[in-house]
Amino acid sequence: MKWLGLHVIRNNRKGLLVSALLFLTAWVIGSLYAQELLDVLKVYLDQLREAAEKIQANGGTPLATAWVIFLNNLLAMGKMILYGVAFAFLPFLMLLFNGLGVGMLLGTFPAALYGKTLLFGILPHGLFELFALFLAATLGMKIGYIWFVPLKGMTRLQSFLHVLREIRDALLLLFLLIALAAVIEGTLTPLLLETFVGR
Repeated sequence: MKWLGLHVIRNNRKGLLVSALLFLTAWVIGSLYAQELLDVLKVYLDQLREAAEKIQANGGTPLATAWVIFLNNLLAMGKMILYGVAFAFLPFLMLLFNGLGVGMLLGTFPAALYGKTLLFGILPHGLFELFALFLAATLGMKIGYIWFVPLKGMTRLQSFLHVLREIRDALLLLFLLIALAAVIEGTLTPLLLETFVGR
């Protein structure tokens, strides 16, 4: 199954764990201080608004929704990896920013709806989307970090080429994860929210 890039996951387990912990920490902070962060995270809200406008412009159908979500996520993952080539801290900041944004968004829901919104509005597609986010962030931070600390037994150039191969091998997996997440978010998630949350 090397063609699917699963070996990249095995080789970057620690990095994935660090990415997940960073994101979850930011999520908690965003949930607890949602109102205070509204101005700070205005860019995140503008991105959500822009995505909603694109969906409406494409007819607002589940297919159009899935397509816009897919393109947005594809662009975000691509930026996270490419920015890491020059600046490892940019994928780090993007990961924290996304965690804060999700936490802040959920923090605006009444306490009684928080759990339901998380269960039916985030988890169905989030399991795939977040894993893709963690993988892209891990590889983005890694390819920037190795300029400062090369991989064991390798020069900086060898380390860079090694991580480039990992990114290449992970592309199909990232593509499949965000495609599946987009389809679920565009079709199943709205139905679950309407049925169980009423929003």
